Amino acid sequence: MRIVDVAAFYTPHGGGVKTYIDRKMVAGPLAGHEIITIAPGTSNRVEERGPNARIIYLKEPAFPLDRKYHYFRDKRALHKTLDALQPDIIEASSPWRSARLAGEWPGSAPRALIMHADPMSAWVYRYLDPIVSRSTIDRSFDFFWEHLRQLDAMFDGTVTTGEDQTNRLIAGGLEKLVTNPMGVQPGVFSPTLRDEGLRARMLERCDLPPEATLLLGAGRHGPEKRWPMVIEAVTAAGVNAPVGLIIAGDGRERQRIARAASDNPHVQLIAPVTDRHEFARLMASCDALAHGCEAEVFCTVGGEARASGLPLIMPDRGGGADHAKLAEGWLYESGDPSSMAQVILDFIAAPRAHIRQRAVFHSQHVRTIDEHFADLFAYYETLRAAPPIRASVAAVSAKGRGIAIKDRVPKDRMPVVAAVELGGTKINIAIGAHPDQLIAQATIPTTTPDATLNAVQAFLNLHRGAFSAIGIASFGPVALDPARSDWGNITHTTKPGWSDTSIATPLAKAFGVPVAFDTDVNGAAMGEYRWGALQGMPVALYLTIGTGVGGGLLIDGKPLHGLVHPEIGHIRLKRRVDDDFPGTCPFHGDCLEGLVAGPAVLARLGTTLSDSARDDPRRSYIIDDLGQALANLVVTLSPHRIVIGGGVAKAPAFHADVAVRMRHWIGGYVRAAALDSDTFVVPPALGDRAGIAGGIALAQDMLERQRVTK
Repeated sequence: MRIVDVAAFYTPHGGGVKTYIDRKMVAGPLAGHEIITIAPGTSNRVEERGPNARIIYLKEPAFPLDRKYHYFRDKRALHKTLDALQPDIIEASSPWRSARLAGEWPGSAPRALIMHADPMSAWVYRYLDPIVSRSTIDRSFDFFWEHLRQLDAMFDGTVTTGEDQTNRLIAGGLEKLVTNPMGVQPGVFSPTLRDEGLRARMLERCDLPPEATLLLGAGRHGPEKRWPMVIEAVTAAGVNAPVGLIIAGDGRERQRIARAASDNPHVQLIAPVTDRHEFARLMASCDALAHGCEAEVFCTVGGEARASGLPLIMPDRGGGADHAKLAEGWLYESGDPSSMAQVILDFIAAPRAHIRQRAVFHSQHVRTIDEHFADLFAYYETLRAAPPIRASVAAVSAKGRGIAIKDRVPKDRMPVVAAVELGGTKINIAIGAHPDQLIAQATIPTTTPDATLNAVQAFLNLHRGAFSAIGIASFGPVALDPARSDWGNITHTTKPGWSDTSIATPLAKAFGVPVAFDTDVNGAAMGEYRWGALQGMPVALYLTIGTGVGGGLLIDGKPLHGLVHPEIGHIRLKRRVDDDFPGTCPFHGDCLEGLVAGPAVLARLGTTLSDSARDDPRRSYIIDDLGQALANLVVTLSPHRIVIGGGVAKAPAFHADVAVRMRHWIGGYVRAAALDSDTFVVPPALGDRAGIAGGIALAQDMLERQRVTK
């Protein structure tokens, strides 16, 4: 594809948009696409960035409030440039005049609005929140919301980078929204970079002993970052506990921030750490990230902190809040120093070792910027294949909302369905008939039930009419008996706020299509049975070992349901006499999940199974417990093959080592050639796609049963 970005905020002088676009001009060509950026500048010129990547500068006026930036004024010159380029996709990365100019271009190419900025949060809410309610603010600024609704009509989709922003735009009347979180630079940030010597030196700089708490703040010294508020909160918390704050950054507000910190020797300002690896080492060596800005749409520093194993203290709105919810961080009331001070004290009072283990565990699940671009390019392919019909601006102004979507169903042998893989930390959604032929897909964070399900519905609304059923594979426990009134619900889960949440029924009502509902692990088993490693297995067992342990059993391709559904993760094991680990399951302590799931592995080893040495004797406890569990499942269920997926199972030699201990515990009692084969205990052939594949399979199987019944 030739992707042309009309980028009003791109400047050679730096900034978040420049960082993002520069990375895209690397990722796009590597994926086989051509990336062209049109930016306003001091002169007409072209800057080549390598094969299939360049920047076209158009001479335009300087922006009066910040002369490092320019703005598009000459509509004719911009449209003439687009005419010459004939793009396959047009992007606009500012919700202001440049977006309208791109939307008004008469060409036929699909176009997407990338919401890098959130003007309401950055300026309006920040100043008016303490005075009047949000609803009053939004009514007063309805002219801006009307402007966004008109852009929604002109563009084929609006890409947001966080759930908080998506939900506010939905409430404001926008419909064609796709949440595609950004990510961090891969291979840079890691909890293994923690340097206790560096930590001690930073605390000494703050005039504090090593046992004090060290907080890190990082970012531009601008008013929206609220550094004086953060300093006020840290100072207030310091009355009751020794706490230091290092703020790395620079900007036009530096003098004001220095004055705010001048009375507290425990707050120190340092220059920006421009060396990425040194910054990663600093981040991993602190005790928590203290952040004040609620106006960021993604909050890159929050993602970098998560990847560093650094706990998060974040405002309860904006991109920072999205990160904190994914990493079980601490949230305070945005803009309130007293609330932040109390949350800092709550953090200090929490068991430090447990908090560290939890943060290190979450560091394994941080999205990279390359994953963001891969999803973005896949989304653009769907727009090219079946672009929506754009509503007129006048129609949107009259109705406030509304968009017509073309029928996207391809003429394929299998029906196109929607698949929803509902996980404890994130949700994968896709439209398609086959896991290798997806029309559209997205990933959103799992936060509160209302916010999460609203985001799911917003994505499905983009493709209304394209799918004939919905297949949901959900974390649990879940209610699977269709005769019960709570069918389709998550029941008594340990995930806060999600118990007794109805999942299937609201989607069925919203879209008027049949909904299939099952456990996440049964869904993955179905995907592997139809397209992966369990094909042809009459009795097939799928286990997943990640945050928890789950199991799904298929008999002739149908999931086993009974009184509820199998809870293989909570079987009990015979413990080795030299293993006194108490386990981490809140219900049973040392059940299978409490002994081998991700949190248990971290508690036992202090690191992940992938990062542990294969000859570490503590690793042998985990492998032996799994081998014993598999032996129990073999003698009770007699599966033809066992697939084990999940983050823990990605460790080197995992499946082979577990199979050896399984055969030891079977003790020769079950005699079958398959048990001695290296194809009996295997990883999922579909990898991380098994869950989405399962959602597709669940929905298609339900449609087939309905067809046969009719």
